[in-house]
Amino acid sequence: MKQVVLSLIVALGFFGCAGGARYISTNSQEYVSAGLDLNDLKKATQESLESLYKSRFFQKISFEQPKTIAVSDFINDTTIKLDMEQITARIVEELQNSGKFRITRAMSGSGGSTDSMIAQSRTARDNEEFNQETVIEKGELVGASLSLTGKVGQRITSIGGDQRVDYFFKIEINDLKSGLLQWSRTIDISKISSGKSSVW
Repeated sequence: MKQVVLSLIVALGFFGCAGGARYISTNSQEYVSAGLDLNDLKKATQESLESLYKSRFFQKISFEQPKTIAVSDFINDTTIKLDMEQITARIVEELQNSGKFRITRAMSGSGGSTDSMIAQSRTARDNEEFNQETVIEKGELVGASLSLTGKVGQRITSIGGDQRVDYFFKIEINDLKSGLLQWSRTIDISKISSGKSSVW
């Protein structure tokens, strides 16, 4: 028992002191990088959604007849390695919670993800090991009527000994039947960093 207590004390001391780590506010301006950080993603998401909610397109959608939307391709046209699904995740959550959109996971582009179990569950048809009364019948998937797509771009300019980095977030919703653009929003974020800083 003493050995267990001693081990626990040592472990707590290790995790409490290692690296001097501490929590910071996600809104903190004290630690700003030349790249894209959590604050940038939150800002782009918030401003995009505010624009969407004010649009005629959004206002015309009723809660009784929500639109089914598929997450299409999101292009990373920067020098930074970005998880595009992480960028779209916040937008997808808000669209779902708005009550006016339903997100399909039966199909997606590079900006989203599909649930492999949706297709796999249908392989149980005509499999004698499964009770066929419990197997999903054909024709039950809901087709998407809209697609969510976008792009993250970057431009780097040298200003004296400093670097100016301009990012843009472009997000749009398209009608899959007509191919017409229904709503779009571009958010610009600009930063200045010292010449010694690198953007990657």
